[in-house]
Amino acid sequence: MTHGSLTSARPSTVLYRRTGGALVFLLLALVVIGLLAAGVWYMVAQASVPEEIQIIRFKLVKADFEHVVTEQGEVESSAKIEIRCEVDSPNQGGTEIIWVIEEGQYVKGPHQVATLGNETAASLANKYNLIDNKYNLSEEDLRIANPALEENIKQGKEITIPGHLLVTLNKKALQDARDNQNKAVVSAQSSVTASENKWTQATISLEEYLKGTFLQEQQLVESEILVAREQNGRAKDTAKFSSRLAALGFLTAEQLKADLFAVKQAEVDLALALSRMDTLENISKKKMEVGFQSDIKAAQADVVAKTAILEQEQSKMDEIDLNLTKCDIRAPSEGQVIYHNVYSSRSGRVEFVVEAGSRARERQTIIDLP
Repeated sequence: MTHGSLTSARPSTVLYRRTGGALVFLLLALVVIGLLAAGVWYMVAQASVPEEIQIIRFKLVKADFEHVVTEQGEVESSAKIEIRCEVDSPNQGGTEIIWVIEEGQYVKGPHQVATLGNETAASLANKYNLIDNKYNLSEEDLRIANPALEENIKQGKEITIPGHLLVTLNKKALQDARDNQNKAVVSAQSSVTASENKWTQATISLEEYLKGTFLQEQQLVESEILVAREQNGRAKDTAKFSSRLAALGFLTAEQLKADLFAVKQAEVDLALALSRMDTLENISKKKMEVGFQSDIKAAQADVVAKTAILEQEQSKMDEIDLNLTKCDIRAPSEGQVIYHNVYSSRSGRVEFVVEAGSRARERQTIIDLP
């Protein structure tokens, strides 16, 4: 009995345990749902409450705006004109800066002005230098900006006044180079003149031969031919008359033989004269013409070669003159002068400082005009 009772009680205990576990799980789920609902309600309630706006009052004043930049580097305008050194210096180190306008100055670019018709280049330069000493104008500056300056002034037309002077570069090296180049140009001009004289001389020599020497020789040979024909005719008449006298016994055989020999001699002289004329007209004349024409062509070719050399030397001179005009750098437009100093990106050391005594290379920026 005892064993049977224990066996029948086990299913009830297991069922009780299962029912109790389900109730605990259900209670935990209800608690979690309740907490979530409470959280949602709290958040909705907080969102519905309006946030108080705090008003900060500040009195407006006109003053400089200060902006602190902590990054390393330079501040520069995004719209600027770079004023560069355009001088191709004969020195490898560049061109020395003699004078530069003060940094921060406001400058003007070129502009058109009216003329009165009774002014001169000198008076106009003085006039605008007195108005603004930043121009530093000279008569040459006005002529460079206005190729037909005097004509425009005379007609009362507008002329261009160059911009303010920004930089003056050292011209000594270029002036020395120009002096040396001028000697080369003069030498080339002398060579061209000498070659042209040879060309002219060769042309005159040909004309002299055709219209002078040849005609004289031709006339001399013609004279010889006339004399030879005359002598030949006389010799034949004499021989004919001598033959008659010899037949009558009035002339010896030796005398007749001499007269017949004179005929042959006259014929030979005539043939020689005719041969000289043929040689003169058909051989000597052509030979002399070919020689003179060769001299003319050689002289002409020499003139072309020497002229090409002169043009090259003159081109070098023009290039130096152009570089000399670029030693005075003027403002192409209005703006404020900012020095284009160059610093090393690694060490921060100064690589180029815009100041008198510094050397600027070709295409190197000297000034910025923002």
